Amino acid sequence: QQPVLPAVPNLLGNLALERDVDDPTRRQVLADWISRDDNPLTARVIVNRIWQSHFGVGIVETSNDFGRNGARPTHPELLDYLAQRLVASGWSLKALH
Repeated sequence: QQPVLPAVPNLLGNLALERDVDDPTRRQVLADWISRDDNPLTARVIVNRIWQSHFGVGIVETSNDFGRNGARPTHPELLDYLAQRLVASGWSLKALH
């Protein structure tokens, strides 16, 4: 039996971690992967949650499911615009509000 290495599904990329990397480094690499500029999902989810807290319903109604089973955004261009602004601001939630 082979040990499982820290990774994400191949479809989503590669964390490129060695087996003996310590836990803080693993967490940092995962956080960097989640918040990288070419991963729009994280910013979209954050924007949607903030929109939902301000207006009672998200741009995507199923805020817990951005996948194939979830609802489509009511205004996808707005969602993308706000997500791009969030990333461009250095992930400043204050600027997004």
